[in-house]
Amino acid sequence: VGCALDNRDFWAMSNPALGRRITAETIQAEREVLPPEEFARERLGWWDDPTSAGPFPAGIWQARACPEIDPETGLTVSQIEGPIRVALDVAWDRRGCGLAVSGKRADGKIQLELVEDDTPITMANLVPRAAEVVRNHAAKGVWLEPASAAGSLIPALRDAGVKVLEVKGQSVNQACGLVYDGILDGSIVHLGQAPLDVAVGGTQKRTSGDSWRWDRRQGADISPFMAVTLAAWGAAE
Repeated sequence: VGCALDNRDFWAMSNPALGRRITAETIQAEREVLPPEEFARERLGWWDDPTSAGPFPAGIWQARACPEIDPETGLTVSQIEGPIRVALDVAWDRRGCGLAVSGKRADGKIQLELVEDDTPITMANLVPRAAEVVRNHAAKGVWLEPASAAGSLIPALRDAGVKVLEVKGQSVNQACGLVYDGILDGSIVHLGQAPLDVAVGGTQKRTSGDSWRWDRRQGADISPFMAVTLAAWGAAE
């Protein structure tokens, strides 16, 4: 109370990467287009008390968060050292989408990351941003599930010069199992990004054949979580 802080002071408190990976102009642009609640969750460190642990036992997902930047020192503490794998997903009703990268750290753990460092990922910029990430990281291509809503982007991705790496059928189930087991045993970590936390909290399982997978049709828009799941499958392969 009584502190003379402007918007950028508040933003810097909740966004340690401000001035390095994100600009104040980007945050201002998000403030103008995002609903207040979403902006607060994304940039001001506001969270909802979880009503569900998602598919994991309570507290496990949160325990695997390894922020990329130490907020006290500003030093990088968690980063991918090996080849980058890129994946994307689109919500079944096309209300959202996710673009993700994954790869192995120096300790061999697989790290999950959403691409969200410049402008918010939307359906309008998903393909060009995916192509940009593939080029910047010399990645093999983009992993996606062709039978999902993301399958409609295959022609556009190929037109953009991006190789499409398809994850089909039981491989999707296996990718979900891989992430589930990896989060439980600690061999998979993530950066603690708010949109991914929200997606995980709204994720449920559904039976698929003799196993299960994440259910796109129930709960929240899980496309960010599905994107990192497919990226993890690429990193493990």
